Amino acid sequence: MMRLEKYSIDSKSIEKIIHESPYGILSLVNCGDKPYAVPLNYVFYDGRIYLHCAAEGEKIKAIQNNDNICFTIVGRVNIKGDIFNTEYESVLIFGKIQEICTENEKERALVRITQKYSGLSEEIIIAKCRKCGSRTRVYEIAIDSVSGKSNIGKI
Repeated sequence: MMRLEKYSIDSKSIEKIIHESPYGILSLVNCGDKPYAVPLNYVFYDGRIYLHCAAEGEKIKAIQNNDNICFTIVGRVNIKGDIFNTEYESVLIFGKIQEICTENEKERALVRITQKYSGLSEEIIIAKCRKCGSRTRVYEIAIDSVSGKSNIGKI
């Protein structure tokens, strides 16, 4: 439950933040019950979050240890130094993460992620993705719950 319910935002505003923000922070439980958080590029489509990463590393170990995640997305931020406050908007997502293993789904997700950040054509992206396919892992986050808040214009 959100502490300051007055800052809660509706699903349309949440979706806008998710689509427009350039990165999110993936929080995992690392092996040994230590927290692990990492900023990542992502894309949201078909009601899920998709992201990519290298084929090995701390993130992979943590995911294999525990598939529960928290994904945080921050939208607009405006520091109000004169009043010791900050205007912000953010989205908090809880869910489960799993690797996409089929080549078709993996390619489709990589195309969507790359289009979000590059504006390149699908053909160019597919050609590049096929060259790096074995070095790249793609994950999807199935969303269990999502909430958003904003205090922009309210302080």
